[in-house]
Amino acid sequence: LTYQVDEGVSPGEVELLNDFSDPEIQLWAVDLEADTASGSVEVLGEVDAQITFEGIDQDTYEPGEAVAVDVEVTNVGDVDHEFELRASAQGPDPSGIVSDPVFVQLDVDDSTPETVQISLPGDVAGGMYDVQVFVYDADVAGPPLDSDFRREAFEVVTEQEIELEIVNARLVQHAEHTRRAMTD
Repeated sequence: LTYQVDEGVSPGEVELLNDFSDPEIQLWAVDLEADTASGSVEVLGEVDAQITFEGIDQDTYEPGEAVAVDVEVTNVGDVDHEFELRASAQGPDPSGIVSDPVFVQLDVDDSTPETVQISLPGDVAGGMYDVQVFVYDADVAGPPLDSDFRREAFEVVTEQEIELEIVNARLVQHAEHTRRAMTD
């Protein structure tokens, strides 16, 4: 495959181009040294990756804590490349919570475990949260190359819920004590 290159691009630079003629091909890395005199370039390979949700460090969190999301990312493309990893949590708050990005450089066919942190705001709503993880091309803004999803991955427990659990536990203890006293 060859592509026409914009004027002003120097030999030896690497540029990323979209090939919209084939929906299976998302992004291509190109070597501009191939034939700069004619303004065409040779395609070196496809940029692609897969991501797998591996788990989180605990099941329950309080507002203000960080959720550590463990993932495995694999370069399944044809070129060594840098990828951007993100995670999002969706729960009772419809706006969701998105992690800061984590960047990882991978050679072709290499995999690596990574941890992406989702920082829960201090005013996050209590309840169950789904987690979705994403891998993006770090050089080009666009849709994710891959994603993975876990329903009800963790629960946020607020102070009010913790206080209710303590009150309920005391009521249960009191009821047990009263029942025992009545049967003795």
